[in-house]
Amino acid sequence: MTHWPKYLWVGFPHFFGVTSQRFMYGVGVIEIIAGLGVLLLPRFSPYIVAAWLGGIITDLIIYSAAEGGHTSVYWDIALRDFGVMLAAVALTRLAAVYAPNPFRRR
Repeated sequence: MTHWPKYLWVGFPHFFGVTSQRFMYGVGVIEIIAGLGVLLLPRFSPYIVAAWLGGIITDLIIYSAAEGGHTSVYWDIALRDFGVMLAAVALTRLAAVYAPNPFRRR
């Protein structure tokens, strides 16, 4: 296991006025909700997951490019998350065709 706040740019928790650890607890709750959304609404929720991964990529790029961030460069993790984001979009497009639509009248 890892200490997740070390991957977090300090600007985000300061914006919300919380500690980095509390911010990461909130991130965990949002990720659990997103996972349940993908399970229950596979046609719509993966777009939210893709947007969330875009936010993670943005955080890693800001953190790696920030002043003093040269000692902790996370470009490889950002690139991996970009691939996962593309996969989420691809699976969303598949779900749009093959997943059952609970809102459709028969």
